[in-house]
Amino acid sequence: MPPSSFKPLDVEKTLEGLSLVEKSLLLAGAGTWSTYPIKRLGIPSLRLIDGPNGVRGTKSFEGVPAACFPGATGLAASWDTTLLKLVGKAIALDCKDKGVHVLLGPTVNIQRSPLGGRGFESYSEDPHLSGHMARSFIQGLQSEGVSATIKHYVTNDSEFERMSISPEVSTRALREIYLRPFELACRKTDSPSWAMISAYNQINGLHALENKYLLNTILRKQWGWDGMIMSDWFGTYSADSSIKAGLDLGGPPIWRGSALQRCVVSRKLQFPGGLRLFSNEVLKLFNKVSTSGIPEDAEETGKPTEEMVKLLWEAAASANVLLEVLKLVNKVSTSGIPEDAEETGNPKEKMVKLLQEAASSANVLLKNDSGILPLDPLKVKSIAVIGPNADAPVYSGRGSASLRPYKHTIVLQGIRSALGYSGQNVEVRFAPGALAHKEAPLLGVKQLKTKDGKPGMDIEWFHEDPLKNPNATRVHYTHGTTSNCAFIDNLPEDFSNWCWATITSIYTPEYSGVHEFGVAADGLVDLYVDGKTIVDNSTSPTPGHLFFGAASTERLGTIGLRAKKPVTVVVQHASTLIAQSQGYPVSEFSSFPGYRGATEGYVVSGGPAFTIEGGIQGAVEAAKSSDAAIVVIGLNNDWESESYDRTDMSLPGATNQLVSAILEANKQTVVVVISGTPVTMPWAATTSTIIQFFYGGGELGNGLADVLFGKANPSSKLPLSFPKREEDTPSYLNFPGQNGKVHY
Repeated sequence: MPPSSFKPLDVEKTLEGLSLVEKSLLLAGAGTWSTYPIKRLGIPSLRLIDGPNGVRGTKSFEGVPAACFPGATGLAASWDTTLLKLVGKAIALDCKDKGVHVLLGPTVNIQRSPLGGRGFESYSEDPHLSGHMARSFIQGLQSEGVSATIKHYVTNDSEFERMSISPEVSTRALREIYLRPFELACRKTDSPSWAMISAYNQINGLHALENKYLLNTILRKQWGWDGMIMSDWFGTYSADSSIKAGLDLGGPPIWRGSALQRCVVSRKLQFPGGLRLFSNEVLKLFNKVSTSGIPEDAEETGKPTEEMVKLLWEAAASANVLLEVLKLVNKVSTSGIPEDAEETGNPKEKMVKLLQEAASSANVLLKNDSGILPLDPLKVKSIAVIGPNADAPVYSGRGSASLRPYKHTIVLQGIRSALGYSGQNVEVRFAPGALAHKEAPLLGVKQLKTKDGKPGMDIEWFHEDPLKNPNATRVHYTHGTTSNCAFIDNLPEDFSNWCWATITSIYTPEYSGVHEFGVAADGLVDLYVDGKTIVDNSTSPTPGHLFFGAASTERLGTIGLRAKKPVTVVVQHASTLIAQSQGYPVSEFSSFPGYRGATEGYVVSGGPAFTIEGGIQGAVEAAKSSDAAIVVIGLNNDWESESYDRTDMSLPGATNQLVSAILEANKQTVVVVISGTPVTMPWAATTSTIIQFFYGGGELGNGLADVLFGKANPSSKLPLSFPKREEDTPSYLNFPGQNGKVHY
């Protein structure tokens, strides 16, 4: 039977029909991205999905493509509330294509330091601008019946020790700066956010989701907000304290479900009253996040007794934690989105136009002293496009903002397309000049083929080591389209985490010479080229930062290859459980304790070995022989990501050397910096033309081309201060923190 839309609930009647055991399912999440349904009463399962710049869908690994809009700093640079409404509405339509009722965004934390790993994901350091951008986005999104989930309440402004760090902040600063964006988006507005995610961190020594003053006194009593509060994923640290503070939903249910029942039995949760407050908010919560309350096996945990559950709901009702559940169900029922809908990712013409419009607004013209811009194809007959970000998919940072765009245009492609449309015969030369990656650049999928000739790679899974048993039975197959693979999901439900994977691809080099390959993994991993071991990362792997801190550090190896001569690249991966059995507790380094058991992954890098001298020399030659040069540099999602912060504001590698060399070689040079947050620009005084381009989403390349060639007016403004050096930032002496505290 095809999925069908659900109807609004009669809250009082539904409440009367719920058994006590069913009520006990309300406080914990059902799965990673869904709530628990109660079919007999018409309570649906709601789908909740990241993220702030697009709706990823339920699968991170080889999931359904989505519209990728610019990062929040790019959208905020427009200072255009009308644009933000349109973006919110467009993402809501994409939510409908993916059966998503609740979008986990927008993010309105404050960039108190330019080094915060998720700074690109929030709008601005200015609470007024941030709040108004969020308010407009929410209005557009919720106009289609899709719930926004504003996050992370509050002071989750960096990634360092994010689950334990305690920002020490004065009441005035908290009110005027850090709470203000939430207040603007949730108070005295026609469309307050229907849901909210609490922060991982502590505030003045108390975790945000255990802070009754924040969750109840300020949010509900003073602001009059009646939405639902959920924890961040794996961000609940107690049963009794979070309930008493007013946290509605905690998930996954590590500290809810049976743990919560034990708190009630032990009378750690004791409240006067009864079920007087257990009203229409409960069913709202069911419909939003009616969680995974399937009673656990009696042998392991014991089934809850009626007395136990009654005590639980007396406690929960008096703590006011269930009031928003059913309301949310009724709110999102207006979206017409059925439960358990099939996900689709079909780009629409209007959506692509809006993506390009948003991208062309996600930049700021910092300098144009010599009037080089806009470039005129009638006068400029040759252009050198130089820099590592010119030929790379730098459309977003990493983490909750990660998704698979159904269309993404790199800068080089956008420039060539724009010149082609102009009808002018302009020669475009390209030279990378330098590298911008923290790890080695990913192995380019465009140079990889599967055994049957498709772009990408063959990924085969086994429940025994295929190296020890060549006849091992393959238990699953996936066609891989990226060399950065996190097996968080999109595998069979009964798939064992005790597994091996063999990843095979045919790689055809573009150039002759030494090539460098690298691998890192959540687990053990080795890389072979034509049967020869090139990288061993299964012997004593060391912990790294990838996959939320669960992966090993990348190791590299080299081999000589000939241009156009295909070679077979094989990656052998063993899961985390296997690594642990051999004494390598790789998974314990994760910032998501308990999460790694369901997650495996690997990263494969590769390409011609790169030298700084050779890279810069080739770029200089291209610049000297061209009428103009466009240098595209900056950061990427290696540097700006959830789970870790940057250590400094510097541009990667030899970037500064490259820029200085090109400025000397060609005075008609435009420098484009692509990043989500500020970087140092030691050469700024010596160049006449600088564009700061924030992560521009899927149409970044076309959006930048519109600005370069005068199709779009670069009228946006900086949403962040751009200091010349780190020492100029107010947070310099108090970031990221020490001894469990950071002083605001």
